[in-house]
Amino acid sequence: MADLLIRRQGCRYPDKCSPVSYLVTRRCAQRQFLLRPDTDTNNAFTYCLIEAAQRCQVEVVLPCALSNHYHAVIFDRWGRYLAFLEHFTSCSHAVRMRCEGGGRTFGRRSRYAW
Repeated sequence: MADLLIRRQGCRYPDKCSPVSYLVTRRCAQRQFLLRPDTDTNNAFTYCLIEAAQRCQVEVVLPCALSNHYHAVIFDRWGRYLAFLEHFTSCSHAVRMRCEGGGRTFGRRSRYAW
C-alpha cells in the first residue's frame, strides 16, 4: 500500500497519472478563528498556498479562506496533491509560529481520509 502511495505521489509512470481536480477543505485547530481577515494573515495564507503549489506543481484554481477554515479547488496533473497538502499545512504552521508564537493553524488530522 505504501509503495502504491509513493508511486502515485511521485508519478513514476506519467501515462498512468490522469489529471484530477480536488476540492480541499481544512478546518483550523479546535475550530478557532485563526484566519482573521487582515493583511498579514491574508498575505501569509497566500504565500503558503503559492509556495506549496509551485513546489508540488499543483494548480490552485479557486482558493477561499474564511475565519476558521479554507476551501481550495486544485488541479493536479502529476498526482502530487498529498505532498501539496502536507507542504501547505507545514508552511502555515511555521508562519504562524514565527509571526504570532502560536501553535497549529490546522488540526492534526483531516476528518476525511486521503
